[in-house]
Amino acid sequence: MDFLNNLPEVEETPTNNDLQIIKFLIDESKKLKGSINIKQVIVATVIFVILLLPSIDTLIRNKISDNPTSVIFIKALVFCVAIIFINMIVK
Repeated sequence: MDFLNNLPEVEETPTNNDLQIIKFLIDESKKLKGSINIKQVIVATVIFVILLLPSIDTLIRNKISDNPTSVIFIKALVFCVAIIFINMIVK
């Protein structure tokens, strides 16, 4: 079932305004595709996996705080700082 086939055909040519809107949408789509860098995603995933290791939890508990909430907060803070640092290096 293709609903596009059921749409009426328009015989008139598009206006300048229509063309500008289409050009804007295409340009924005290209910008969005270009902003997602696969290297950044892979590095963020690796950092996330490293922070999930039990040895990291033990290290944080031994050196900083034994409170589970503090451990989560510290790991989130480290992750955010690492992502910001990576974005500064890549761009």
